[in-house]
Amino acid sequence: FVSSNAWGVGDAGDVEINVSKVLVDARGCEQCFFTAISSDTLNEGHAGAVKITGDSLTVVNNGFVSSNAWGVGDAGDVEINVSKVLVDARGCEQCFFTAISSDTLNEGHAGAVKITGDSLTVVNNGFVSSNAWGAGDAGDVEINVNKILLDGQGFLAWITSDTLNETLIGAGHAGVVNITGDNLTALNGGGISSDTSGTGDAGNVTVNVNKILLDGQGFLAWIASDTLNETLIGAGHAGTVSVISDTLT
Repeated sequence: FVSSNAWGVGDAGDVEINVSKVLVDARGCEQCFFTAISSDTLNEGHAGAVKITGDSLTVVNNGFVSSNAWGVGDAGDVEINVSKVLVDARGCEQCFFTAISSDTLNEGHAGAVKITGDSLTVVNNGFVSSNAWGAGDAGDVEINVNKILLDGQGFLAWITSDTLNETLIGAGHAGVVNITGDNLTALNGGGISSDTSGTGDAGNVTVNVNKILLDGQGFLAWIASDTLNETLIGAGHAGTVSVISDTLT
């Protein structure tokens, strides 16, 4: 792993990589938690930012690029400025961290996730996220990429800023999701969302892409901001969904 993490009260530093070709591959090892490029916080200290610049970034098989908040400290932003980005869990259902993410799983706030490039491919249980699993707020997700493919291939493949704690009073809020590009294809479990499963509010979703294809292929394909808790009193509100496109299929 390449990392600057905060395990105590001190802050982590930034991680900045400027390399033509980057591969993060845990080879499907479910216990290989640190096959990663990361600046996470696991306690009171704040995480740093993670910045990657180059021609290609491949994150596969339980690898991840992250600045996550596991404690009360805040996560940092994750900024990817790479021509070609691939996130592929290769169908591993337990490969939760095959991702580019800034999530919060506790009281700390997540950072923003920004990807700029020519192509972004997320497949086979891979994801790009800034989610809130606890009391901290998620960050915004901003994608500015010409060609985007989200293909779950029977699993899931998604770009998301959700709030996912179903029971916590005062759960964190999701962030907004902004997608800009020329071509977006979501297939067979591929989707874009800012949803709420609990008391936190979802964020707005804006997709400004010239050509959009959504094809569930017998499963699901979506652009959504939903409120998903059917029983909780005081459940969070969904956000607005704005789609601007020449072609939507």
